[in-house]
Amino acid sequence: MRASCVEAPAERGQELKELLDRLGLRDEGLRIRTRDGDILIPLERPLDDEDVREIREAAPSVELTEAEFDARERGPASLREALRGKMPKHLLEEVPSSFDVVGDVAIVEVPGDLEPRGAELGRALMETHPSVSTVLAKGTAVEGEFRTRRHRLLTGEDRRETVHREHGCEFGVNVEEAYFSPRLSTERGRVFSQVEPGEVVVDMFAGVGPFAVEIAVHRDPERVVAVDKNPAAHRLMVENVERNRVGDVVEPVLADAAELPESYAGTADRVIMNLPKSAAGFLDAALDLLRPAGGVLHYYEITGEPGEAARRTVEAAEAAGRESEVLGTREVRTYSATESQWAVDVRII
Repeated sequence: MRASCVEAPAERGQELKELLDRLGLRDEGLRIRTRDGDILIPLERPLDDEDVREIREAAPSVELTEAEFDARERGPASLREALRGKMPKHLLEEVPSSFDVVGDVAIVEVPGDLEPRGAELGRALMETHPSVSTVLAKGTAVEGEFRTRRHRLLTGEDRRETVHREHGCEFGVNVEEAYFSPRLSTERGRVFSQVEPGEVVVDMFAGVGPFAVEIAVHRDPERVVAVDKNPAAHRLMVENVERNRVGDVVEPVLADAAELPESYAGTADRVIMNLPKSAAGFLDAALDLLRPAGGVLHYYEITGEPGEAARRTVEAAEAAGRESEVLGTREVRTYSATESQWAVDVRII
């Protein structure tokens, strides 16, 4: 049957599929196909302006078109559908509707009433996502200075390491040793699409290196300085720089971002501050990294007040004797019932 679809080079297929799945746009009743080296992914419904914006931010080169697709046998579309008839209704209502997939590892939060049925929940998740080999339950909240959490096995292979693919790059991840969120894929694509060739970029809280590597792969910067003080994250970042062959551009630095050597001061055209719970304490250090002639700051904060993050960056610039222009504010994701993670792009002069 004929359907609307997105078309992109085949090597971008996995990340594009994951993006459309997150947006609820992929038609799972039709088979993905290829054409002349491109991948074509069918859409469940026509795109509205917000859909197009999200897709363009994450994958600017995709084409929106139409094509013929074959129908495929449909499996369960959700965990609740996979478990319907297998557990009581009152438990079915507790089944989570969202979870994270990092590479082939799925991480799900299991409500207390479902704890005895954890293995069953894990098997249903693997049924709805055949590429998943390990299902873990969140064991603790994100905690400590390295923003990590413990997990426990529900079903599948008992491991915490995986390889995650995003925007044409590969990242080795250990989901217990270093913070990594697949939900920030669109945000990472939005940021790297703004980088101009020849820029010097500093990522103050680089983790396993997704911002740094994707900028190096896609935007031809002069240099990307990727800083993290978590030794495990730094080790994985070094491996990911080698894995994606960007060692001539990305400089992994094991350090506290507030204590970088003076040689880095005034060298950056762009600074990324993705540490939303405590980035405010590093604003002075970030401003020192930007060139005296100016640059762009990508600042993240978790707050219940939409304008608070932008106000904080403007006030920090004023206190440092610099002018600022807020280029945009974006709600990245909901964090709790009363708070969201906000991204602020600010030009510092």
